[in-house]
Amino acid sequence: MIKTFVRAAAVMAVVSMPFSTASVGFAASDKKHEHKHDHEAVAKHGGTVAEVGSYDVEIVIADGKIVAYVYDEHGKDISKKASKGDAIFVVSGASKKVSLSLVDDRLEGALGFATSPSDHLDLVLRLVVAGKTHTGKADVHPK
Repeated sequence: MIKTFVRAAAVMAVVSMPFSTASVGFAASDKKHEHKHDHEAVAKHGGTVAEVGSYDVEIVIADGKIVAYVYDEHGKDISKKASKGDAIFVVSGASKKVSLSLVDDRLEGALGFATSPSDHLDLVLRLVVAGKTHTGKADVHPK
């Protein structure tokens, strides 16, 4: 009974906090991901743009492979600074991991499963850029 009362008091204390006080911790972290450009303008290869860490990554799925182009906060292509990565898809209820490696000026990897333009694929992308690992989520449609 005392534990229930203590839990209820703790919940009430958090709920009754002023909104501005509760959101202070989130405001600082949101600043890091502010972008001052249009993702449509960044998509130079006709793909889907997703935020991966502090980078924008254009993801193109076509011809049985995934290709990723990495852009800095100014829209400059810095894909050559990416050394490797992984894309994890959920396909028919099962996860499929695709390893990405640097090929010319982009990261790419073979899908290992069939796709069609009508597919809606959820993926988690993990990239190593300049020695640091960055993660993000995206919803993509194959070409």
